[in-house]
Amino acid sequence: MKYFGEIKAFNHQENTIVLKLDDIDVHESNLFKNNIGNYLELDFDDKRIISYKQQRKIYALLNSITKTMQMDLETIKQELKRNFCKQHHQEMFSLSNCTVTIANNFIDYLVNICLEWDVEFASKALDIAKDSYGWEINCLNNKKNVVYVAIKCK
Repeated sequence: MKYFGEIKAFNHQENTIVLKLDDIDVHESNLFKNNIGNYLELDFDDKRIISYKQQRKIYALLNSITKTMQMDLETIKQELKRNFCKQHHQEMFSLSNCTVTIANNFIDYLVNICLEWDVEFASKALDIAKDSYGWEINCLNNKKNVVYVAIKCK
């Protein structure tokens, strides 16, 4: 079931929100009342638009994939976007105006694809990928080594 509404309040200490739902009937009201304490999934409408920095990350990763796979950038971009949308039950999106959330998820997806397909990273793309959330997890899932060197400065 999908419901729409507005966030009315947020309690930071308890991480709770109060929602005002649009147009629910008595049956739906009882459904919520009888399920207090159960879990639900919340899909938030992220109004933030992809940043220039995210676009750069995506295209750096796509360029590395393109070189390794020896394919046209536009072809590989469309194919990877299509596969991403299918895997994430996501509508098709544009890299010029998608949400920040979609862009972040697509970056993580591309990093995983690069590791899965043994894509040779350009140094710029590798720096970008290492900054990506989930880099270590993606490396471990794809049986790639992750080594960090800590340098102590005085």
